[in-house]
Amino acid sequence: MMAQEHAFCLAIERLSGNSMVSVSTNFVRILFDELTRILNHMLAIACHALDIGSMSSIF
Repeated sequence: MMAQEHAFCLAIERLSGNSMVSVSTNFVRILFDELTRILNHMLAIACHALDIGSMSSIF
């Protein structure tokens, strides 16, 4: 998941002392975190719909 990689990158940057990250890099990281969160919720809703008998989400 992208959010876990984001946390890993932040930890490595803090441990190495390299906290000079541009604003655009931080923006892209947050953007991908939020897109991943939205996609995970959509996947969970589609799986739940299939579990309760909806077949239209497949087609």
